[in-house]
Amino acid sequence: MANFRETIGIKILQRHTPAEKSEALRQLTKSKTVGIVYDTQRLSRKELNKVLHVFESEGIKAESLGFVNDKELKEEHLSEKGDVFYCRKDLSFWYLPKGVSVNQFTEKQFDYLINLDCTGLLPLQAISARSKAKVRMAKHFEQYAFAHDFMSETKADLERELFEEIIKYIK
Repeated sequence: MANFRETIGIKILQRHTPAEKSEALRQLTKSKTVGIVYDTQRLSRKELNKVLHVFESEGIKAESLGFVNDKELKEEHLSEKGDVFYCRKDLSFWYLPKGVSVNQFTEKQFDYLINLDCTGLLPLQAISARSKAKVRMAKHFEQYAFAHDFMSETKADLERELFEEIIKYIK
């Protein structure tokens, strides 16, 4: 049942993906805003802070959206100032994210949206697909090719490795 629901979710997502953009990769120093999408179970708060610091040290505003793969957000996620999270409760029957915080994040026109999903989770890939960011970057997953403007064919299994792979293209 889960595979069927996920397959239908991908089909729905493909129909609602914004049109392809012709935005070129620009140097990091010419960017003003960056969005980061990640799985909270795979990227620690400490590692996320390191990622965010790369941008903040360049004077770039960085925002993050974390997926908590649990039914409810935990107390630690509710108390994080400035951070935005969503959980399985915020997913539709087809595993697609919904809700105010998700919509607010996807409506922002970041210069870059960097998806640090190393496993191909639909709830994370859907954020990229719906994002209005100028350039959406992620690890290459064939079934989600429609969701990104730039995909890195990397063997990275860890989010930090993926970030380092992606960032070298825009530095």
